[in-house]
Amino acid sequence: MLSLTFAVVFFAALSALNLLLTFGVIRRLREHDEALASEGVARGPISRMLSPGEAPSEFTAVDIDGAALSRDELTAGLVSFFTPDCQPCEARLPEFMRAAEREPSGRAGVLAVVVGDPVDAEPMSRALAPVARVFIEMPGGALTTAFRVSGYPATCRLDRGHIIAVEPDLAEDGRSGRAA
Repeated sequence: MLSLTFAVVFFAALSALNLLLTFGVIRRLREHDEALASEGVARGPISRMLSPGEAPSEFTAVDIDGAALSRDELTAGLVSFFTPDCQPCEARLPEFMRAAEREPSGRAGVLAVVVGDPVDAEPMSRALAPVARVFIEMPGGALTTAFRVSGYPATCRLDRGHIIAVEPDLAEDGRSGRAA
């Protein structure tokens, strides 16, 4: 009988330890998730922006040259969202700039949105300015909200104001990507 009591107490203590360790792992995963979210990293396979076939919601934004843009003025072109201090954004920047230079409509058909504090966004916006209309906005700004951007970098191709490809292959002609 003593051995049975010992076994029950041992397994109860082992179960309590297992429960404590599980709560610790859950707490660490939540902290990790919050850290990723604060850095603008999308979680899992969730889309970083609108899907192909969708159109951005109504917006009005002003680029760094002082020119206004609204949804009604969007036609065809390349749109990309970056944020300063984002390693994937830095890695994607040269490829995006080469694709922007090949864009048939020129600088007017390429939108680059730098999301973050204007002081921090300045170097990236200066680099993008020769090949794109550059917009600087804080998280939750007009363009970020209109395109439902949830992670960076996020790139799409537009045609007649609707998204035709998300994360297009910028190394080629920029026309391929996750399509409708």
